[in-house]
Amino acid sequence: MRQSVRPARPIFEAEPVEGFDPDRFVRQLFDEIWVQRNLGRFDAYYAPGFGFEGPTNRKSAGAEAYGGFLTTIWNAFSDLASRIDEIYWMGNEADGFLVSTRWSAEGSHDGGVLYGPATGRKVQIWGITQHEIKDGRITREWLLFNEFDVLMQIEAARTA
Repeated sequence: MRQSVRPARPIFEAEPVEGFDPDRFVRQLFDEIWVQRNLGRFDAYYAPGFGFEGPTNRKSAGAEAYGGFLTTIWNAFSDLASRIDEIYWMGNEADGFLVSTRWSAEGSHDGGVLYGPATGRKVQIWGITQHEIKDGRITREWLLFNEFDVLMQIEAARTA
């Protein structure tokens, strides 16, 4: 259902902008970091010491801490397949940009530190990430998804 409301072509292709393109930037970030899991590319997208806030009151600063968070997610769902459903943005190069990305993911629960012992349950996750971008780098990121819903999906496999 979420894909049915996704634009046929990303905005950066359908309506290109001159200069910095937030849509293209976030799609490239998403592909390199979330899909390819290339943590070595943080410097291309994030400012040093960037702030992060995530689900269950997670807060950190900088690439090392954020990379640790991503690694725990990927360990819990090693086959996690993520995709962008929609990107919205506002701003300009002088003042910076605020970008909201609606995304979805699916993966099998492999256990690890998050969410208890492995169940193998295929879990669906829907979330939104907001980026504050200044001078072509992310200075702050807020990532939200319903962690309680993820736990309920996993627990359903344990009680089945």
